[in-house]
Amino acid sequence: MSQESEAGVTEKVMSALNEPDRFVQETVAAARTTFDRCVAEASDYVRTEPVKALGTAAAAGFALRVLPVARIVNTLLRVTLALVRPAMLVYGGAKVWQKIHGITSHDGAAAPAADATRDESKKKEGATHKGPGS
Repeated sequence: MSQESEAGVTEKVMSALNEPDRFVQETVAAARTTFDRCVAEASDYVRTEPVKALGTAAAAGFALRVLPVARIVNTLLRVTLALVRPAMLVYGGAKVWQKIHGITSHDGAAAPAADATRDESKKKEGATHKGPGS
């Protein structure tokens, strides 16, 4: 792997750790955009080539009838469920790391740990910097 690609991967990982909510939102938005583009392209294809689209649909239906679809769906479901737990662990770890380091979330709100630290330091400053009339 080249150094530029390693740096890019490192940057993406650090960005995901610093702002996991934004990373999830961007990933979902990208998937939604890709899905919408695919649906639009399929709709255009059906409008421009209806006979070919019908033939493709018939071939896909036949292939799905012949293939062991239940086994494929079952396998995909098992893999997905097996990956959910580690994904949730990584996401939770990123959120804990974010709170420990007092990183501001993507919406501009500071993490609660950072707020508590800031409040404590303001109280200490107020106690040590009282004016002469206090």
